[in-house]
Amino acid sequence: MKKLIGIFVSMLLIPVAGFSQNVSLLNSYKIPTYSFHSIKLGSQDFLDYSRTNLLGRRQIEKEFNLNLNIDEFSMKQSPKKTSISVGTMSLNYGSTSFRYIGYDYNAVTGRVEEKEISNTDDYFTGVLVAINSTDKYFSNERGFFIHGGLGAIDIFNNRIIDPFSGRSVNNKVLTTLNNFPLGVGFGRVIGVKNVVQAYIISDELNISMSDEKLLELAEIIEKHSNGFYEAEYRDDSEIKFHNDIAEIAGQHCESTKIDQIMNSSIYKTSSRYVGWDVRFGINNIYGNVINFTAETTDEDYISDLYLQFKYTRPLDFNKQFIGSVLYSKNLQDDDGRTPRLGITSSFTIDHNYKWSSSISANYTKVYFEEKFLGNPSNTAITLKTDYLILNKFSVYAMFAYNKNNYESLSSLVETIDPNLSNAASWFPYAYPLLNDKTEYFNFHVGINFFLL
Repeated sequence: MKKLIGIFVSMLLIPVAGFSQNVSLLNSYKIPTYSFHSIKLGSQDFLDYSRTNLLGRRQIEKEFNLNLNIDEFSMKQSPKKTSISVGTMSLNYGSTSFRYIGYDYNAVTGRVEEKEISNTDDYFTGVLVAINSTDKYFSNERGFFIHGGLGAIDIFNNRIIDPFSGRSVNNKVLTTLNNFPLGVGFGRVIGVKNVVQAYIISDELNISMSDEKLLELAEIIEKHSNGFYEAEYRDDSEIKFHNDIAEIAGQHCESTKIDQIMNSSIYKTSSRYVGWDVRFGINNIYGNVINFTAETTDEDYISDLYLQFKYTRPLDFNKQFIGSVLYSKNLQDDDGRTPRLGITSSFTIDHNYKWSSSISANYTKVYFEEKFLGNPSNTAITLKTDYLILNKFSVYAMFAYNKNNYESLSSLVETIDPNLSNAASWFPYAYPLLNDKTEYFNFHVGINFFLL
């Protein structure tokens, strides 16, 4: 493994071509001010009905499904405040039924007579999700700030699948998960991938632009990526977006090429960030499961203290380093929620517009109260490279190494209950479970080549 990592690191040092811009352009990007709000009602599977006639068996099967979704998204951004809200409400009603002609022995007449047998199962599921995250800065837009948020998931089911019989049974359950993080911090991490994309657009389309114009173009790209144009202009969003680019560039631009640079996998533009921040606060989690059928209630309240430091630095216009350290401790001294330390780091390099490589490492360690359990840790290292010769040849290679001494409950949530899979990220410091020590290696290469 050491040889493979050495070869990969050497590859990261290969001279690059295509980026002649200075990293100072990334540090010059100012946080733009804009806001938008959208609410969408609809569903791709709003109404579905099917009927199957099994003529030979004189059997009829019917299935009816009605699904309605309401999605809400809003964003308010300025140098002193960033607030993002996401909401979803999903209502699903369904019915399955069957009817067939069977036979039954009549003891009175002594004959076997036809008998109609039927069954209908109705089910209803309701899901409500509301998430908000807000950072409020004070005297300095990259200085002291307060962080707060709200996360709520409510899931209601009136039927479940019995794990023993496999049949649908009546069981009305409401599951509620709430998350209330609150803390303070200092510093700011700003995403500047849009600045790199602005530079690539100007270079690939041979448009001469000053740094000021490139930063204006980057602001337009940020708004487009965050959903501003779609929320404000609906079906005309792409027209307005490209018109704004043309106004900044001073000429009509090839829209299909711009879309390819921004959205396709051909251009290997990795994420870019500048700045650092430190956060300290309390993550409050409340969970409640009400079983109306069994008339039982199970609730739990958890408070975790956390301290996080994140540092990002573009080492060059095409190189990016990201590192973070996170420590958490449960305030109630809950036996299952042990203190935990997490360290992550990554380094990426865009060799040119069509070739990108990265190396990342993750380390987590838990501190059990019981000394005999020790302090188990998990380690993961991933190396990737993706290279493309336009319309001719592409190759993708990845090496992954994992060494695990424990498993977090958050990674098991979907196995326990698929309805809670979206809530796994709410429990970043969930219960660790000791398991057998394991090592995992994976090496993968993919090739695509157009012969004709």
